[in-house]
Amino acid sequence: MLDGVSVVVPAWNEEGRIEASLRRYISVLRSLEVPYEILVVVDGVQDRTPEIARSMGAEGVRVIEIPQRLYKGGAVLAGLRQARFAKVGYLDADSPVSSEDIRRLIMATDEVDAAIGSRRLPNSVGSGHRPLSRRVFRIGFNSLTRSVLGLRLADTQCGAKFFRKERLDQILPEVRLHGWAFDAAILFNLQQAGGRIQEFPVAWNHDAGSKLPLAEQVPVMFMSVFFIRILSFRAVRHIPQRWTWWFARTFMKRSTTPPNP
Repeated sequence: MLDGVSVVVPAWNEEGRIEASLRRYISVLRSLEVPYEILVVVDGVQDRTPEIARSMGAEGVRVIEIPQRLYKGGAVLAGLRQARFAKVGYLDADSPVSSEDIRRLIMATDEVDAAIGSRRLPNSVGSGHRPLSRRVFRIGFNSLTRSVLGLRLADTQCGAKFFRKERLDQILPEVRLHGWAFDAAILFNLQQAGGRIQEFPVAWNHDAGSKLPLAEQVPVMFMSVFFIRILSFRAVRHIPQRWTWWFARTFMKRSTTPPNP
């Protein structure tokens, strides 16, 4: 596997901020003095996001354009599967964490299989007003992932995570969810495979323009946690994959990816 860093950036209608975010990510990656690539995954966009990202191709940016809407998890998973380098991760298009934190997470994968940012550790620092509804949701969702999935993590949903690609590739086939709960699916399967996961405090900025529709997605995300657990049972693995996909598609709407033909 090639030495270097791959960064996946899901970007759905992000023309207003994608260039500034990519330039900051490029600056961080150049400071590491290793080969790198930034994979901008655009799925079903209706603006100039792809054109803006392509204009930065000479600076290590590669665009993966997918006609249909995959949602955040589907876009991230598509990018992770095409990443070339030994260290791989994903960052949100709104550039939510500091450059130093990004650098720290990347370097930490020398020692652990997954280095993930956390907004809930004692040394984490947040800026921007975070609505009460989102704070309540975060507490409830983290409590559910702890009790149902056994994930002893303070924050599974922060948009800054890096992995050793060889370890990530081992569990990606088990990750079938591509909705907003896909982070929990990745971390759960990595933990089940014996991977070492470590959280790091980050300085983060709340994005007032977040695209997470709470009213629509919260019930789906909570159901997704139980579905992740169900899919881990051995008995379920003997059920044809198309059946499990149909069940999830029917009861959880856009939370899963269809099986390979």
